[in-house]
This record gives sequence, structure tokens and C-alpha cells, in this order.
Amino acid sequence: MKVAVATADGKVSAHFGHCPGFTFATIEADGAREVEYMDNPGGHCAAIPAFLASKGVQTVIAGGIGGGAVNNLKNHGIDVIGSVDGNVEAVLEALKSGTLEHGPVGCD
Repeated sequence: MKVAVATADGKVSAHFGHCPGFTFATIEADGAREVEYMDNPGGHCAAIPAFLASKGVQTVIAGGIGGGAVNNLKNHGIDVIGSVDGNVEAVLEALKSGTLEHGPVGCD
């Protein structure tokens, strides 16, 4: 599964659209492979989902994310896991092991 984690300073960003970049990883049974960081391309709420879809992303992980972005991601076939915090590497490991703690998708 290819995932993109909204990233700020090595941690899950509190806000998807304003994160400095994304950590991309392919999650396999034995761990995360092909881990790569890319700067956020910016743009309106449809630009980032299109960018992520072009990278083959199937799931996005973020702290907070607005409804418009969620809808645009879903329109690209991308699932969203929200209300996540912590170190990106630990989050990827928790996702792989099925222990990732998360909550509702959305922003305050």
C-alpha cells in the first residue's frame, strides 16, 4: 500500500493543506519501503490530491484535514486517516503493524 504522511519537521503535520511536505512510503508486511520526502506542491484544495494520486498514493495520514480536501482525496480514490500525531517513522511502523491510533477526520 502506498501512503503519504503530511509531514512537518519529521512529525505528522497538524494540518494537511499547510504541511511543508509529504513522506511517501510503500507499506509491506515486513515494513516501510521506498520512503521518500517531497515538498508540498501547494495550490488549491484539488491540486494536492491530484499530485498525490499521480504518485500512486492510496492512503493519506494527517493530523487535521478539511472537508474539501477529504472529498477531493476520495474523488481520487485515496483513503484518509486523520487525527494522527507523532514521529513519521513510528506512525508508519504502527500502520504496518495495525496499531496506528487515530480519530475522526477533520479540522477544528
